[in-house]
Amino acid sequence: MSANGKDEALLKIIADMMSAGLETQTEPFPETEKEFGQILVELRQLDSDDLKSKLVISGFVGVGAIYPNLPFLLNRTGGAGFGEFDASVNS
Repeated sequence: MSANGKDEALLKIIADMMSAGLETQTEPFPETEKEFGQILVELRQLDSDDLKSKLVISGFVGVGAIYPNLPFLLNRTGGAGFGEFDASVNS
């Protein structure tokens, strides 16, 4: 499977979780760099395959249009786009 195919498969998994009603932590919104950093520390402590917990902790609140046209993902850590989320939890 190509990298693009893997990305599309992952986005579909995320869309399915969100459509099923996955509740995420949107509050408290990190007001300072310290609070933002605490969320990142918590994300980095997760198993690399624990997608559900990553989505919950980062506060994902929605995915764009219906798959396969997922133009954006939103989360409480400020990232708008899967790449930003992915980079923050895998570094």
